[in-house]
Amino acid sequence: MIASVPPDGEICREFSGTTGRSLPWWVNLDGGPLYSFFHRDYGFRALGRRAPSIDLDDVYRPDLRRTPSSRPLLTLDALNNPVLALAEVLSFRQTGDVARLAAVLPPLLASFESLDDQLRHDSGLLVTDWASMDNSPRNRDLCFGVDTAAQLVLFADNLLEAAGIVRRSGRTATIDDGALVRRRDELSALINERMWSEERGFYFDLDAQQNQLGVRTVAAFWTLIAGVAPPDRAARLVAALEDPAAYDRPHPVPTVAADEPGYVAEGGYWRGGVWAPINQMVVLGLDRAGYHDLATRIATKHVDALARIHEQEGTVFEYYSPERFDPGDNDHRDFVGWSGTGPIGFFVTHVVGVQGDAEGERLTWRLSQPGRACGVDHYWFAGRRLDLRADPEGDGWRFRLVGGRGLTLTAHTPDGATATAVVDSDDWSLVVA
Repeated sequence: MIASVPPDGEICREFSGTTGRSLPWWVNLDGGPLYSFFHRDYGFRALGRRAPSIDLDDVYRPDLRRTPSSRPLLTLDALNNPVLALAEVLSFRQTGDVARLAAVLPPLLASFESLDDQLRHDSGLLVTDWASMDNSPRNRDLCFGVDTAAQLVLFADNLLEAAGIVRRSGRTATIDDGALVRRRDELSALINERMWSEERGFYFDLDAQQNQLGVRTVAAFWTLIAGVAPPDRAARLVAALEDPAAYDRPHPVPTVAADEPGYVAEGGYWRGGVWAPINQMVVLGLDRAGYHDLATRIATKHVDALARIHEQEGTVFEYYSPERFDPGDNDHRDFVGWSGTGPIGFFVTHVVGVQGDAEGERLTWRLSQPGRACGVDHYWFAGRRLDLRADPEGDGWRFRLVGGRGLTLTAHTPDGATATAVVDSDDWSLVVA
């Protein structure tokens, strides 16, 4: 069943597996302006406590100070984090399936335009609800989320990248590049102008009067993956990630800085818990900003923590304690849905260290474990199944690829040596010293 997309481009966070329609509790009930059941009071404020008698006078309706071009079909809570375009771009880099990318581009563009229309305040910023950080200490006065704004910047960037790939393949991509660039740049400028604190070296959410809330949460790191933070500000965000008093805990990255009053060492859901999708965002952001070593350290520490916990508990959990190698106060067991990104995704991309660029028929392999052989068998990349292995040899490393004829490999050793070569046989090796 293919989930349906409403004609105005809204894409719901959950669909029925039977009908493909948006689940009913995410649908706008009165056809009026956008509203949220969850905002500022964690829990099913109207939906859970009053169902089936729902009082729409009890919901939060953000004041946009402008009228969107259409009435919303969904609630603010239904829209969730708009990362579908990112998922498609990442998928393409691994698969090279340009036909799929061309097919999904029109609905993704419609989704972007709908979000920008429904959430845009007359200041140019975007209103938000709890943005899926359900009980975060930032939520009480939250109106404009730095994560929500950065996600729309990232969305525009992903659309532009996808359109470029589609066009280079000889297909048509009907999007207005200029409009996307203008909105991306406008929103980036607003984030840097109003959400950055030079004194604290961090990006903060805003209240309804556009005052900074002052709570350091992982929302700020969306500015790295979105390319919003200029190099000097990215460096200060990195300093926070490397600070043991803030984010460099035994199991990084907590959703709230450890020195914030609302921090919960056991996890506390979004008051400190370590969440796989958040770690994925942070690591991708560090890679985009050029901090590959830190990205690898965080990814490796996350995989190591999950391995220890799995050895003790025999499963994975929804989130984890940042202070100990255990699930903390989380009893949501067998939660592979996103927690599988660590032992599966991070293990390949940052522990073994292999990342692909299907369009360029290129592999980048960054080794991070001195003196330790590693590799992956049956690595699926752009229609191929590869076997890859790296072994220490003398003062260097031998990289071996089976089934990779015609690909280009860029290899990085743990001590900083680098080499690039074209794979010219089906069982090929390269020594880098």
